[in-house]
Amino acid sequence: MPTEERKCKLSYPSRILNLRLTRIRSLTVQVADRLAGFFGGFPGIRFDPNLPGRGVNGVLLDAPLTEEQQRIVVLLSNSYPRVEEELALYNEESRIKLEVGLMDEMGNAMDPSLDIEQDDEGELEVEASDGDKGTADNAANSSDSDSEDSGSESDEEDT
Repeated sequence: MPTEERKCKLSYPSRILNLRLTRIRSLTVQVADRLAGFFGGFPGIRFDPNLPGRGVNGVLLDAPLTEEQQRIVVLLSNSYPRVEEELALYNEESRIKLEVGLMDEMGNAMDPSLDIEQDDEGELEVEASDGDKGTADNAANSSDSDSEDSGSESDEEDT
């Protein structure tokens, strides 16, 4: 930003806010367009850690990304004075439909359909020592029971 434009201290915060909003909107639209397949998409993008990246050795190029993989949710604060203009600009600039809505002071979507889905289970899968998969709690419990069993065996040998 040129020095001449920084001299007005009254309008500087507003100009910087608009500059940041424009940049974030531009980046969001570019990501949405690439996820839709424009400009060749994202080479090597991975949605599963067990799969190689999309396009690596021709993997996953036979079908486009699913709607769930292309989903982008943009939430804007309802305290911003020009929020209605920003909401309209997101969908005008994008080639695909973005999910744009308002959020409250805590960052939660005001429209329940825009909430990000989270895993309800909350358990991690880990490999147990015998090769079986289980939860992190089961693996911890099995290691505790193994140490208790080995301790009781050594007590029996001493007597």
